[in-house]
Amino acid sequence: MSHDTEAKEERAFELGKQAYLYGCPIVIMEDTMRSLMSLKPFSYNEYIHNKRLSKPKDRQVVAPNNDTLYSSAWLDLAAEPIVMHLPHTNGRYYVMALYDMYTNNFYCVGQRVTGTNEGDYVIVGPQWKGSLPEELKAIKAPTNNVWIIGRILVNGVEDLPDVNALQKQFTLIPLSKFLNGDYSSSPMSENERLLNPDSDVPDELKFWEKLRVALKNNPPQEDEAGLINTFAEIGLTADISPFTKLDPAFARGLIRAEKATKESIDKSTKNQGTVINGWNVITEKIGMFGNNYELRAFAAITGLGALVLEEAYYARAFMDGEGKTLNGKNKYILHFDKIPPTEAFWSISLYDKEYFFVENEINRYAFGDRTENIRYNLDGSLDIYIQNERPKGKESNWLPAPKDDFNVILRFYIPKPEVSNGEYQIPPLKIIY
Repeated sequence: MSHDTEAKEERAFELGKQAYLYGCPIVIMEDTMRSLMSLKPFSYNEYIHNKRLSKPKDRQVVAPNNDTLYSSAWLDLAAEPIVMHLPHTNGRYYVMALYDMYTNNFYCVGQRVTGTNEGDYVIVGPQWKGSLPEELKAIKAPTNNVWIIGRILVNGVEDLPDVNALQKQFTLIPLSKFLNGDYSSSPMSENERLLNPDSDVPDELKFWEKLRVALKNNPPQEDEAGLINTFAEIGLTADISPFTKLDPAFARGLIRAEKATKESIDKSTKNQGTVINGWNVITEKIGMFGNNYELRAFAAITGLGALVLEEAYYARAFMDGEGKTLNGKNKYILHFDKIPPTEAFWSISLYDKEYFFVENEINRYAFGDRTENIRYNLDGSLDIYIQNERPKGKESNWLPAPKDDFNVILRFYIPKPEVSNGEYQIPPLKIIY
């Protein structure tokens, strides 16, 4: 191998590592959009609503919650803005989280930000220059494609009919129709605006072609122009795919870069956050990532659609307070001197080794402030019993575990300041001997 050829490969390798870390979440986001839009009944600019809470047999999404019903919509704002109509929820918690194609949770509509009264908000694309009536508030999206992930609180199975009825009242309306008094949606099953990756690109370079196309479909912000220009050298700004007949040295460098960066991100997923009392907590600003590309990649891979910390704070435990792996052969107690402080609600969900709910005799997959017949101690503290066997006389506070390894997530929705600033310490899980 000549010196020039080796230098080319190393240059592609170094640039490729930067570009993969930067672009991995963008490719995941566009792959997710394309995958869902290929299924019926998904269409752009229209909600799809989950009608029931997640159960152990649901294996599509890892670590789901058992507290809210999800609603989802993919928008395309290139043609015109979309009006998001919100019903009056009578104080019921909900959030409609808006994500750009770079996985940033750039806006939340719901109890914390806009309240729970009826209202209309106009989501406008980055190039839109029109004017709006005073009564309509504009939400400027950084990209023309936007993912809405909605969560509506459910107070038990008997509450599902009411929430299902409420879901139907959340609507998406093209601005032109809304201004003419037509409040019907206009779902778009085909999207001819989006460019498609060149099918002639070899498999080992498909990631790079997907990234090139994703950057064209939804360009980055102007303050990242300098970074993107450095990627021109490896073909990521080209109008026509260079990856069908790429210089072999560049190809080797990019293939190596993808493999090396994947391994680096995988290692980082095991080291993100801080462990306190056996709980892994992320204290960095998640949801709006700025130029923290490593955290953005971690979030996209382990939990695409992360909410900003002001909306939801998650802590996960794989081990007890002594650093031992959580396992159903043991019996645990989680004692709260102070109940998790939130403005909305809290819950702790239990998952098996594959991050799904666990079948159990009482069909309880989470425990929280809305659990029926919850029993507090006389001093207002709370004990939760986490074990495989039924705890005699304490079933009201039992969160069933499998017989082998498991993990738990404690969720705080609209956490109070003492949670996110670290003042509130989550107690450890302790083995009952």
